[in-house]
Amino acid sequence: MSYKNKEAPIYLLMEEYLMRNLGITTRSEIHKYALKHLYKTHRQSQLEMV
Repeated sequence: MSYKNKEAPIYLLMEEYLMRNLGITTRSEIHKYALKHLYKTHRQSQLEMV
């Protein structure tokens, strides 16, 4: 994952914080975790609208 120069420090701090608190050891795993969470949240909101 790459970020623009301005946003890199912000996202890297977020990644480090989440990795530390969730016990996730790699950046790729934190992104997969986030994608799964976003998918589940979005899917749930779509089901609630039906």
